Amino acid sequence: MDKRIFFAIPLPESIKKDLSSFQYRWLKLSIRWVIPKNLHLTLLFMGPTTVNDLSQMSEIIHEVAKKHEPFTLELKHLSLKTDHKVPSLLWITGEENQSFSHLGQDLEETLRDENLYFQNPALTKHFMPHITIGRIRK
Repeated sequence: MDKRIFFAIPLPESIKKDLSSFQYRWLKLSIRWVIPKNLHLTLLFMGPTTVNDLSQMSEIIHEVAKKHEPFTLELKHLSLKTDHKVPSLLWITGEENQSFSHLGQDLEETLRDENLYFQNPALTKHFMPHITIGRIRK
């Protein structure tokens, strides 16, 4: 059975609380808000992944993370992600961050080396820090 998988960094409760307060102010908009316990900093989207691979992926992310130092991000922009020019997601984004990018690249390369990541390597991947806070209702 396939599951839609992504790697993410958990957020401190104080940030979840701040984001939740922001969402609350805009409840009347046609947005399906991400509930606070599910808010996270997205690192790498995998897409459909077999359940059998999850254990190995979990080991890999723990080993990759051990090789990287803690870092700080500044997320300060409210952005819309569009699909074919139609808004689909509401994000909090920041500037590119070298430490964040290196972590994402290391994870992607390690998963690719283990034949667990099959996205097209020719596509330029920018590891832009973002937190999805809502999905635009269509």
